[in-house]
Amino acid sequence: MNAAQDVVAYLIASTGGGAQDGEHHAIRQAVMQGVREVMQCRQWLWHTRTGSFTTAQITTTGTVTTGLKTVTVVSADGFVPGRGVDIGAAYFPVPARIVSVAGNVVTLDVAALQSASGVTFTPQTFYDLPVDLKDIDSLVTNTVGTLHCYITPQEWQRIDVTTRGAGEPYYYTVMRSDLYPDRYQVRFVGVSTATTVVHYTYRIVPQPIKYMGYERLCRQGTVSVTLLGASNTPMVTGVKTAFPQDCAGAYIRFGAVGMEADPVGSSSPFIMERRIEKYNSATELLVSSSTVYNRPGPYGPADPDQYDGGVVGQTASTEPAYVADTAVLPVLTKYAITDILDASPQMYTAIISACEMWYARIAGKSSDTAMTMFGRDLRIAMENDVVTPRSGRQTGGSYTSSRAMGWHSILLTDVE
Repeated sequence: MNAAQDVVAYLIASTGGGAQDGEHHAIRQAVMQGVREVMQCRQWLWHTRTGSFTTAQITTTGTVTTGLKTVTVVSADGFVPGRGVDIGAAYFPVPARIVSVAGNVVTLDVAALQSASGVTFTPQTFYDLPVDLKDIDSLVTNTVGTLHCYITPQEWQRIDVTTRGAGEPYYYTVMRSDLYPDRYQVRFVGVSTATTVVHYTYRIVPQPIKYMGYERLCRQGTVSVTLLGASNTPMVTGVKTAFPQDCAGAYIRFGAVGMEADPVGSSSPFIMERRIEKYNSATELLVSSSTVYNRPGPYGPADPDQYDGGVVGQTASTEPAYVADTAVLPVLTKYAITDILDASPQMYTAIISACEMWYARIAGKSSDTAMTMFGRDLRIAMENDVVTPRSGRQTGGSYTSSRAMGWHSILLTDVE
């Protein structure tokens, strides 16, 4: 697994620095900015994910008073300022929008035509997208296939302010969330029907680099590993350590006997690394039970026959096969915690070049050569950002289906 520590070590080597240069601000900033630039410069296939949400309708009753813009509802859950609310045309002359909410009292932008109680209110529901979303593709449902129509926020507003009533989710836009400012959300025109499952594919924005394996709190003290419970969950216990509270998701690397956990390429590289699953305290971490090469990922099972213990001269033909769960660490093992690079192997060289380019810019050196190399490596990475090349596909043309063409019709009883 490529990690931020590996890139820092590369820059130290390329700039002629020593071990203490792991704290060099220019190098650290170059790694942060170089990784960020490559991660966000393209819709990388490596970052494609799938997601879904289910449409819902929130309905409550309330009381309206002639000439007043305030209404009292039984429950104000789902009433968000700025969103529309579906109310009968007999009570409000035009589609109403929510101005403010105070307890169960909701202020609208239009006054009621008449007084009544037990009036049904149905506020609009918007759907927040994943927090790490970078961009999103077309929406797909089992009712209309991919025929949902994306419109710009300006077009969405022009249609939405004149729409009354509920219907099939069709026209939609994507805007910044009105509840969580660091997220996007899907907004359909009007009030959509309930219980429709909406699927989509999207690209993520990987977490920015923070821990590079050279920070004091990422390597001070020593550690040991014990196995907990029947599932043999590994727990890392530290002595004089100060594990950072937000280290879950990063990787911890364990050094050889008496050696620091340095990256690959050093004279004493780490012997094992594990994903940090949970932070318990400054001296306790729960980690994954398998290696980065055979760890169980979200898209496939682990390979239990591969061992990364680094035991010199140990072979499966002369000794029982080792498994990652029973790997034994030396006494007083040193360690390093580092963020991983959520990048495919094809992207790694481009990341290296991007960090070199940013180091030249930060250090005030000529960046022409570094920028040229970065452009070259980025083009190669883009050309290799594919796992189904045309050279490996069947010949004779492609075969389309109703779903691929964007439409879908449910079979009726005469053919079911």
